[in-house]
Amino acid sequence: MTVYNWRVYCNTEGGYIETWSPEVPTVCPNNNIHEIDPLKSVIIGEVKEVVPVDSVTGKVRSHSSSKLPGLTTNFTGRGDDPSDVDDVGNGQRIYYKHELGDSTEATIYVDFNTIANTTSINEGYESHSNCQNEDCGSVEIVSRATQISMDGTNTDYKLYAGIMVIPAIDSTGEVEILSDLSEHDGGLVYMPDVQQTDGSYLSPVAFWNAEWNSVTKKFENITPAPAGDGRYNIFIYEYVFHRFANDWPLMGNCSGCLLSTEDEDLWGHGMRLKITMKTGLPDHAWEFKLGLSMSRLRTA
Repeated sequence: MTVYNWRVYCNTEGGYIETWSPEVPTVCPNNNIHEIDPLKSVIIGEVKEVVPVDSVTGKVRSHSSSKLPGLTTNFTGRGDDPSDVDDVGNGQRIYYKHELGDSTEATIYVDFNTIANTTSINEGYESHSNCQNEDCGSVEIVSRATQISMDGTNTDYKLYAGIMVIPAIDSTGEVEILSDLSEHDGGLVYMPDVQQTDGSYLSPVAFWNAEWNSVTKKFENITPAPAGDGRYNIFIYEYVFHRFANDWPLMGNCSGCLLSTEDEDLWGHGMRLKITMKTGLPDHAWEFKLGLSMSRLRTA
């Protein structure tokens, strides 16, 4: 479509007026009850909408992708090694095998190092075999927990809602942090922006700021954000941010069952993948595997 820049003469106002329109104006742009002189309407400019087309077929080109700019698509069946903050892909396998006599409930934790490797998660592909009755699995994204003591006096930390550590004004807190917050696994959890229904992004509510030193592999300048306008939070228990699958029923055999979505969410540092597998009775041997579709700054 082409949009034209028109110069029209308004009889009512006694002067020329400019306006943009794909069609010739029939009324004054300033007031639609004013009359114009159609013989004096001229085009003084235009803008053409350029639609990309294939050079061979002439068909319109389009590309649908949930991947964030600058990241690379990554399919993985395991996490990163949490003991090495720079590791990519050498951590826990996303795999469970139940043998006769094992506990009817088991939990697997999978970590991804994202503090220096921007990562987002898209969808999953699960496989299972010999599943029966009430076999099922849940997949959640939870927070890493920080160790604390409630025996502190006049500290800079206090407990909020029984789950989060927030700044204590004027050192009136009772919480003592036992973990080393400067370590990558000390308990700081990065809170990504939250996308709204209109597509815009809203800053999270977070009570701490920190800077990551890529040389020392430690956090520096950990400072309070009492107004909630920080980037990190501290949790003393596992907080469930998102339940990707809730008691997903497993029956018989399936290879690569797609858990599909068009969305992609950033993975904040300090967040963990928690997988809970449940075996129905009577007891029986069975297996489960999960692959993830992700986007990452570094894939190796």
